[in-house]
Amino acid sequence: MTEQTAEEILCDEVLIKTSGMLIDVIKDLKELIRVGKLKQVDGNVLIDTIPFLSSFKQDIIFMYFESVPGGTKYFLNCETYHGLGGLFAKGTPDERYEAHVNRIVKERTNKKNE
Repeated sequence: MTEQTAEEILCDEVLIKTSGMLIDVIKDLKELIRVGKLKQVDGNVLIDTIPFLSSFKQDIIFMYFESVPGGTKYFLNCETYHGLGGLFAKGTPDERYEAHVNRIVKERTNKKNE
């Protein structure tokens, strides 16, 4: 890892479409935690307990992180059992949902005003 901050290293959003992508994201997050640039603050599983050579024990993974020292929030939500995928993103799920709803409302308002 370079001297960059977690905010400079991490993407704002990664759409996870395969188990391989999920494993890559988890490996990157583990490395950022190892070097002290990121910490896990919540979740239904501790990232250090996730195996790479066997199936996931949880069908759905929810993990929440903060950058160190910046405090920028990130989350990883993924459905592992059926392979429906997931998302690693900056912010929180609630913030992402609110932004999505606001975009829809704005688009509909703009269409009504045309």
